[in-house]
Amino acid sequence: MTDYNSLAELLSPVSIDSFVTQHFSTRPLYVKGHPDRFAGLFDRADFDRIASTGRVRVRCLFRDDQERIIRETGERPTITLAPDDIPSARSAGATVFITGLQREHGPVAKVTAMLKQSLGFTGTVRATAWNSAARAGIAPHFDAGASFIFQVEGRKVWRLSKRPALPFPRTCGLQMSDGEVVFEAPAGASAAIEPWEEHPEPFDEKDAIEVVLEPGDLLYVPFGTWHSTRADDDGPSLSVNVHLEPIDVGELLFGALRAKLRERPSWRGTFAAECGADMPPTVLQWFRARLAELPAELEALSKSTEMLERAWKMRVAEFEGRSPRPTGDVNAVRRVRLSSERPVTAAIETDGGTARSVTFWCGSDEIVFDEAELLDAASRLARRESVDAEELTREAVAVLLERGLVEVA
Repeated sequence: MTDYNSLAELLSPVSIDSFVTQHFSTRPLYVKGHPDRFAGLFDRADFDRIASTGRVRVRCLFRDDQERIIRETGERPTITLAPDDIPSARSAGATVFITGLQREHGPVAKVTAMLKQSLGFTGTVRATAWNSAARAGIAPHFDAGASFIFQVEGRKVWRLSKRPALPFPRTCGLQMSDGEVVFEAPAGASAAIEPWEEHPEPFDEKDAIEVVLEPGDLLYVPFGTWHSTRADDDGPSLSVNVHLEPIDVGELLFGALRAKLRERPSWRGTFAAECGADMPPTVLQWFRARLAELPAELEALSKSTEMLERAWKMRVAEFEGRSPRPTGDVNAVRRVRLSSERPVTAAIETDGGTARSVTFWCGSDEIVFDEAELLDAASRLARRESVDAEELTREAVAVLLERGLVEVA
């Protein structure tokens, strides 16, 4: 029996509320498990099979070479591997890893989708498999994202800071042996770091938390938390790491605000003016006029539960998952439920306690049910109940299956 497909079971005995308030953004969490806890999630045979397909990116790194390569190139010292190169990399003491695992493996996709939906996480969530040879690992660093680590085989020693080096950093920071922190350039950024990022709290090995992960153990590493790893001396380690990569609040809210502002012609248009050494008064006036319109729109947005709910749930539903699998004859499907391999969010619009419409989001899809005869079944589906296919109509079920919003119950 698996106990990793619900957040409450995964974190037990820690409650979800305690995790959110005491660990999510501030403090690591270690949950001791039993050896078979993650049975069926992922194993070495799955790693080798997926790595051999050629559909995924397989890379490796060597712990002892990391500082030298970072200083020489300014980049993370990873090497892209062809499938045939994996055995020799393992023999040489490398850590080999596969990214985008949630697109390739059903059980991992379910766990990844569950974490995104259960946490209402608006950023990107991806899964990576890490296979470290004996004594292999990663030098001290922090990541922009947070990670859930599922230890599935072998043992690995983790050393972690007790708190983040930097609250919600934009990029990865790597600590050199002399204490210098070298940053990776943030994706899409013109400058490597900004002033507020220049002085992260250094990693103090003497004050670090040490955790030895064994099969069935779970570790949560918050955003920006220092950590280093090393596999046990006795053999290789295999883990599945689910990474949570945040978007900032501005990106989340500005999307909702932008949709509202597009209703105004002045926000859909632009202006024309000669661009010389001085700022033309007409351009300055145009900018100030647009800024003067913002307070009223921000006030309206703050009062619009519908717009804020839509902005949040659309982001939660975005997911880089597996393509929906063919289900065969839709007429043979008796009951359906919301997909377990993709986050599916929903909103029920009511009037006087009666449902008027039900909206579902999954990936980039938005599907609305507003036909009176379908609202009861759609509402129960939105509440994560299974429903009879006839109640939704075969035509609607065919669309939902094709888009990956539902699966056969």
